[in-house]
Amino acid sequence: MAAGTMAAVTPNRRGAGRIILALVLGLSAIGLAVVGLAVNTRFAASFGQTAEAAVLLAAIGLAIDLLAIVLPSAAAQLWRDRHILSASSAWAIWLIALGMALLAAIGFAATNIGDGVAGRGKLAAEASALAADVTWLRSERSAIAEGRSVATIEAEIQRAQPAAAAVWKQTAGCSNVTLATSGAACAEVLKLRQALGVAQRRDALDTELRATEARLAPLPAIVTGDPQATMAADILAWISAGRLSLTPHDIHRLRITGLTVIPALAGIIFLFATTLLRAGRRRTG
Repeated sequence: MAAGTMAAVTPNRRGAGRIILALVLGLSAIGLAVVGLAVNTRFAASFGQTAEAAVLLAAIGLAIDLLAIVLPSAAAQLWRDRHILSASSAWAIWLIALGMALLAAIGFAATNIGDGVAGRGKLAAEASALAADVTWLRSERSAIAEGRSVATIEAEIQRAQPAAAAVWKQTAGCSNVTLATSGAACAEVLKLRQALGVAQRRDALDTELRATEARLAPLPAIVTGDPQATMAADILAWISAGRLSLTPHDIHRLRITGLTVIPALAGIIFLFATTLLRAGRRRTG
């Protein structure tokens, strides 16, 4: 009696597990189908130059995606009903529909992911360039020891000019000093003019540094345009001890492939779900 009860419970558990698995597969297939329909319909519509053309292209994309979803189940049913030629034709049409769906999905994924990566890359390059400018400006600014303001130095030049009055005209205002006596008379003025140039450069550096830091501050801390692809390539090389070397662009291709192929196989996944349910009914019967 106990053995018979255990034998009855075990098939029931297996049947319940099969139903749950089929439901999960079915829901996953429906979710992928909805996403695929939205993606491919929207991408097809984006090629329309007019509203009418966009609607027609969206309708064509929707019909092709629906065929890619339902044809596997239809082909399997036709095969079970011994309609071999019809089943083969359904699979052939499905391959064509799958190819068109893949093209649309690839275009959508490549466009949106590519634009996103390019945008991040632009921000990363801009932030890197600004950070380098800030470093260079700070380095040059730290090398300047002159602390007097431009106005202070200009006032000191005015006070020093009377000492060079004797040679002021001959040297064009201490700008063309050729004689030793003129050099001695204009020494203080020339020294102050050099200090004035340094002070003016200092102030210009301060202004440029503040402006550069203000441009850098709001930018996000982005190091690379595609950190996922870069890190995945690094991890693969690390795990394989350098034997498997992929570039970030290779990872980018794999990502696009995965994001386009899986939604396009929603019809096959739904076929798996219906097959599990059908097999469960046969076992129960």
